[in-house]
Amino acid sequence: MSDFYCIPTNIGLTKLAAFATGGSPITIVEFAVGDANGVPYLPETRVAHNTLVHECYRNAIESVLVSPFDAHVSIATINLAANVGGWRVCEIALIDDDGDIIYLANYPNNYKPTLSEGAGGELEIPVYLQASAVGSIAVVVDPNIIRASQDWVNLNFATKIALQEEVDNRIDAVQAEVDNRSNALIALMTRLTANGIDANLAETNNATGLNLDDAQFRVAGTWYFDHAINASMENTAGIVTVKQAGNKVYQHEILETGREGNRVFNGTTWLPWVFQTVGTPPPNTVPLVPISSYADLNTYITDGHYQFSTSDNIVHAPPSQGAESNFEMRVLVTANSGIVQIVKNITTNTGFVRVKVGDYWLETWKLTAPIEHIITNADLNGIRAEGVYLCTEDSNSHLPTTTTDNAIFIVHVKNSDSLQTVVQVAHEITLHQSNLSQALNYRSILDDGINTFPFSNWQTLQLTDSYYGVASNTVLRHVNLNNVIQQGCYTFTLSDNISNIPSVFTDGNFFFFLKVETYFEPVGGNTQSQEIYQYHYHINSSFPVISARYSRTQTIDDWANGVTPPDWTLLP
Repeated sequence: MSDFYCIPTNIGLTKLAAFATGGSPITIVEFAVGDANGVPYLPETRVAHNTLVHECYRNAIESVLVSPFDAHVSIATINLAANVGGWRVCEIALIDDDGDIIYLANYPNNYKPTLSEGAGGELEIPVYLQASAVGSIAVVVDPNIIRASQDWVNLNFATKIALQEEVDNRIDAVQAEVDNRSNALIALMTRLTANGIDANLAETNNATGLNLDDAQFRVAGTWYFDHAINASMENTAGIVTVKQAGNKVYQHEILETGREGNRVFNGTTWLPWVFQTVGTPPPNTVPLVPISSYADLNTYITDGHYQFSTSDNIVHAPPSQGAESNFEMRVLVTANSGIVQIVKNITTNTGFVRVKVGDYWLETWKLTAPIEHIITNADLNGIRAEGVYLCTEDSNSHLPTTTTDNAIFIVHVKNSDSLQTVVQVAHEITLHQSNLSQALNYRSILDDGINTFPFSNWQTLQLTDSYYGVASNTVLRHVNLNNVIQQGCYTFTLSDNISNIPSVFTDGNFFFFLKVETYFEPVGGNTQSQEIYQYHYHINSSFPVISARYSRTQTIDDWANGVTPPDWTLLP
């Protein structure tokens, strides 16, 4: 056994034993050193005592660490500061929070000088505790002690080094992310530039990963994105430019594929994307030739594909319907039916068509859903896929009978999977103004794959004999029925964005027929009524199957002055 050692006192043994049987843990809070009055002794000779022979100094325990070489040994480190001393150290006590000496140790009879004696310095004394109850000892360290033990220094400098390494690693990771983003931005700019998209991305807002439906994309500006939610294509880079007009917002998108698209926020919801036929996809497209500002569309009479916008101030352009719009135009020169200009407003997804016969353009642009197919040499009995078709009478069969030579029709086709029917509505756009009441014709077929029913005969959508004045029969799109006050017959579908229809109509598989009629009243002024229903099919030429009919009526003056009409009333 070493000549200098530490052992529990009798009180210490009692407390250690009590803890081992479920008692309270021992909390050592202080140490004391003494000079034993100059007479050193062995610790076991004083284990019955609870004081040192002659205490010279007492202070708080600074640290207790488990030995790195033996987990059953703890090292209590006591420190005597440089300004403490003037006596010898030969006895040491470790004292708990009750003031009892738990451990007693002897120490070589060394003198501890002070600074005033010219040889002062700190004295660090490690006290080794080895007992079965080492783990029961709780050490309280006085936070006012600022001297750092070697173990504390080693431990805390190791922690600092680890933290510094973590900080360095994080800085490196952030820098790598910056470099990656910079490289990705350069790559994205290269891709966009290669596809004709010229933008300084360093000065353009970044919308990558954001939702283009959000409010921040309803204010004027330009954004680029590597990918964006509710862009027209997933995981595709591009540029989106936003313009505002009143409560409407217009997004124009150019993708790295070369495709351009537009959509409108109508104040409540975003309408679907519509696309210019440039770039890829869509396939099988042709380049569009820009039309110069202030040009006159009446002079575009050779076959070709063109583009222009509202801001180009084109003469004889179709209506923009109140929207700053982009248009594309196809000029079609037919063999016998004249020159046809087919225009698509790609901002509002609306079509317009007009015809030049001989030296004259017919009176006005005809509103329609965008033309999807131009057909020649076709039998209309075989046209059963939903869509919008442009066809000429001279090269297609089974069109409605007309008084116009070489007439041109826009044929709208709609299917109903619930009724297994196909309905065709043919809109003749070459009728003279005086014959517009004959412009809309319709027919249907039961197309169940079992029966071989033919199409029903063409029926003309007409007003009753009581109508007053000239009728204007046409297609509606993007309009409020409160503003449809021109007498005539109209057709549309739920997808044509028509407002103020009766709320009971929710089935998008059928055409609506609307009749606006004016009646002369000898008293109280002339009135005007709207009657609306959905056409389903014909059992035969005499028995159409239609939905419930609704109507509303008010004076012509009220209609003209924008007075809100009465509610729709179910007709018997």
